[in-house]
Amino acid sequence: MNLEKISLSDRVYETLRDAVLDRKYAPGEYLTELRLSGELGVSRTPIREALRRLSQDGIVEETPRGVLVVGVSGEEAAVIYEMRARIEGYAARLFTERVTDGMIAELVENIELQEFYSGKSADSERNLDTRFHAVIYENCGSRVLADTLSSLHGKVRLYRRAVYEDGERAKDAAREHRMIYEAIKDRDAERAEALVTEHIENARAHILAQLKTKREVN
Repeated sequence: MNLEKISLSDRVYETLRDAVLDRKYAPGEYLTELRLSGELGVSRTPIREALRRLSQDGIVEETPRGVLVVGVSGEEAAVIYEMRARIEGYAARLFTERVTDGMIAELVENIELQEFYSGKSADSERNLDTRFHAVIYENCGSRVLADTLSSLHGKVRLYRRAVYEDGERAKDAAREHRMIYEAIKDRDAERAEALVTEHIENARAHILAQLKTKREVN
């Protein structure tokens, strides 16, 4: 997003949202308008508006002591992936039915870059993964689907990062993206829907396995 074209309130909201989702502000931590105003160098008004929006997103909670960082738990992330599996495949079907040559070119460029960065830069792979999915749902022809999926993707940013810190799952994800692309290129909407659904279910299984391991270790 071009920051020059959005309001100060939007900039503050996006900055704080990213900080919470990347755990710069950890779950259980309290945030105050005074503190954030000093850290971000802005007045308390846009801070107040941003915190209100984050509360509506459900990743912070207003309390008498201040705003409590809630974040997104592992269990919630698993539910979010389940929601994605149910609707993102449908978005891929709609996308494939209306895809243009330009969109296909953007997807293949994305995949080639993802394959290039495989094992070299987890952050680059993760960002390219995010963009691959965004190209599909942003161009599926349904604003409701696009807005819903954009919100869901944002909330599981932390877990998407974990996927790309696991080299084997990262390779599998890139391979699955290639298969999805081939289906879209062939204008096979049914196969694209099935592959996207399977791709997200695989990511969800990976997260659940990580959570199980963490519980056993702790």
